Amino acid sequence: MGRLVLDSQRLATLPPIVLSSLVTAACLYPMDVVRSLRMGRTAPLRDIVTRFRSQYGWSGLFTQGVAAEVARAGVMRTLKFFMFPLTHEVLTAEAPSRGSPGSKALAGALCTLPEVACIMPLEVAKVGLQLDRTNTYHGSTARLVRRILVARGLPGLYAGYAGVQLRQSSWTAVYFSTVDFFRLPHLPPALQTLLAGFLAGVCGAVLNVPCDVVRTRVQLQVLDHLDAPAEPPHGLARFLRTGAALVATEGGLPVLWTGFAVKATHMGASGALMALCLPFFQRLLN
Repeated sequence: MGRLVLDSQRLATLPPIVLSSLVTAACLYPMDVVRSLRMGRTAPLRDIVTRFRSQYGWSGLFTQGVAAEVARAGVMRTLKFFMFPLTHEVLTAEAPSRGSPGSKALAGALCTLPEVACIMPLEVAKVGLQLDRTNTYHGSTARLVRRILVARGLPGLYAGYAGVQLRQSSWTAVYFSTVDFFRLPHLPPALQTLLAGFLAGVCGAVLNVPCDVVRTRVQLQVLDHLDAPAEPPHGLARFLRTGAALVATEGGLPVLWTGFAVKATHMGASGALMALCLPFFQRLLN
């Protein structure tokens, strides 16, 4: 076991991570809206997008819940990429560059604990606004958060916590443990980095998608019935029961990978952009 060291050299890595996270979040926002729509419903994607466009117009892909998503994704990626090397060094007393795929996977899974605790209220607000079929909240994060707090209190903002934690841990573990494997030395450096990040992100989506599908359903159940008395919405038992019900009533195990193509593209692009932006901003700021 190593020590947690937060010196000036370590803190100097934060600005490039923050800038990379915000750029990635802004670039991928329209794709994130489509991902949420696909995972929240079992109708064909074309019908879902058509219904969304009729309510909000094409501009809704760039505005509906955008503040909550950019804030959530910015915080999420910043904490993930900042905490991963720290976590690896605490676990193994070595930098990730000297670690094994197993040590990187373990560090990746554990480093997501603080990020999930921080992003959950924004996660719930983002899903609520993106899937607000009646435009009840008019795109206002503050209005939706107040409504949840009045109806459910603070636990309402952590609806689907178990699914989000499993989602984040699984993707991060796979991404950091495989990204170096996908680096092809015969390619130009920029293309090598972009492709490795994309492929590692897609691989992470294989485990990530079932968790995301189920947690989206849990959050929708809570948001659609805020005034109804209900069990705690954030626990593992609620997550497992919702997943079992989906499998039993909506087409078997394949339903857990609903929207896989959209999500895999989204997560692959996320991994690729972060892998490309980080060295760019490191060079720019140093």
